[in-house]
Formats: sequence, C-alpha cells, structure tokens
Amino acid sequence: MSASNQSIRLIDAPSGLASFSLGALLFVLIAGSAEAQQIGILDDFSNPASWEPVASEGIALKVAPDDGFSGRSIRLDIDYQEHGGYVIVRRAVDLTLPENYEFTFRIRGDLPRNNLEFKLVDGSDDNVWWLNQRNFEFTEDWRLVRIRKRHITFAWGPQGGGDPGTIAAIEFAISVGTGGRGSVWIDELTFGEREPERPYDLTPTANASVNSASARAILDSDPATAWQTSARTAVVSLDFLRERE
Repeated sequence: MSASNQSIRLIDAPSGLASFSLGALLFVLIAGSAEAQQIGILDDFSNPASWEPVASEGIALKVAPDDGFSGRSIRLDIDYQEHGGYVIVRRAVDLTLPENYEFTFRIRGDLPRNNLEFKLVDGSDDNVWWLNQRNFEFTEDWRLVRIRKRHITFAWGPQGGGDPGTIAAIEFAISVGTGGRGSVWIDELTFGEREPERPYDLTPTANASVNSASARAILDSDPATAWQTSARTAVVSLDFLRERE
C-alpha cells in the first residue's frame, strides 16, 4: 500500500478496530470480525456503597456518587497531605476467570500523576494479581482503560505466582507518585471472556472503496505490487475474520 508523502498515525476506534490516518487523504480501517468476545457490565457504579474505601495513615479519602460517563460514577476525593501511601476502593465479587478475558473501565481526574493499580484478590485475601500503571496521567476527559489477561501479573502472596482463578475482590488503588490533592472519577467497569490465544491461522481479506481490484496487493507479501490511489478520500478495510491485535 502506498501513498505519496503521507505518514501513518494511530487514532481512536471502537473495540476490535484499529484505525489509521495517512495525512488528509487516506483512512484505513483494520477490523476483526466473527467470534468477537462477549463483554458485560460488571459495575455501573450506581451504588458507591458497594465499594469499600481504604486509605493509608495520613491520607484523606472521601468517596461519593457523581455524574459519570453514562449515568452515575464513583468519585474519589484524595489529599495525600505530603504523605507516602495509597488510597483504595474495594468491591467484593465472585468471579471465576476463563482461559482468556478482558476488563475495561472509564476514568478521568484532576489529580497529579500518581500510580494507578487495578488488583484482583482471591478468597484467601492474601494472593493479589495486578496491573500497576506508574505515573498515570489523569485527564479531564473520560479515558477507556482496557486490561487483558496478559497485562495482569502476580503481585504478592503465598501462592507465589501463576494465573488468578476465582476472584473474591476487585480493587482500584492510587498510590503516591507525585502526590498532591484532587479527584478521580471511575465508571463502567466491564468484564468479558475473550477467545483463547492461539497462533493466527486464517487469511485476512482486503477491500478498498477505490481501485478495489488491486486491494489484494495490500496483503500479498509481494514488494513489487501495491494498492494506490490518487483520490482525496479512500477507505481500506482489512478483515481478520476474528478478534485479533
């Protein structure tokens, strides 16, 4: 695929889609279809009382309901008061994790950069798995955070490692990085099973809104062929026939 003097940049797209823009001339859509995962709402945060607040010594935390991305959200008002430590909101769940899975949630905030931790805790309350995003940038606009199985690692506990199985609690923690004070909003926690990871063994297809007959050249692995267009706007769709990164 070629386009004269154009650069590629990644732009936002719906789940399962990766979108690219080549300057102002070309928009390319890369899609996975069929066998898409089933994602469902785990908590819409309409009941903040289901989240237990915890703060380490010297840190002030207040939890309250507020307007969310859609409906209601949970708001964490935090003041680290020049202390090291953390704040946590924790909810009990009864969740058996499948072979492959995905969590998502939405977040925004006016807090300085600190460490955002997403934790899975087993029934013993001793074994913890997490994703620790250090120096997380809290933005005024809602952001979608997507956490897949491979992002989750063993944090601590007597189990000593391995994958989580049955989860008894989920925690959001914000530990001190920069510190400071401010608020963080969390909404739309989802969970879903994904297709198990395995080598890709299908053959994707390519289609184009112009010069469609040569669109197959995009994927033919032949450096002597290419799809080209002089049109101001064109769309190329690559269908991988199942969810794929």
